[in-house]
Amino acid sequence: MSRHNPNIFQPREFGVISRSGSLGTLICLNLTRAGIGQSTFLGIGGDPMIGTTTRDALKAIEEDLRARAVVLVGEIGGAMERRRRNTPQACRSPSCPSSRDAPPDRE
Repeated sequence: MSRHNPNIFQPREFGVISRSGSLGTLICLNLTRAGIGQSTFLGIGGDPMIGTTTRDALKAIEEDLRARAVVLVGEIGGAMERRRRNTPQACRSPSCPSSRDAPPDRE
């Protein structure tokens, strides 16, 4: 993380996974301002042809010995986010994707 802007990214113990690079960077900025840094930041994109799935990213962060927690930023009603609930990592995570503000026709 040393090559990134130190006002946004600070090395610590949170892994951050985001389908949106801009939103993920904003999450990292807010974590850094709160004194919480990042061990890993993975932008997995939301395009139809992606190379890394949410499950792949969670596995990578699970293997990161510095990561003690994960922040997952997904898409409202995204299929990968729904599948994430059924992964072993979901059982150990203190939070899960929220759809509180989703339109009624989306989860």
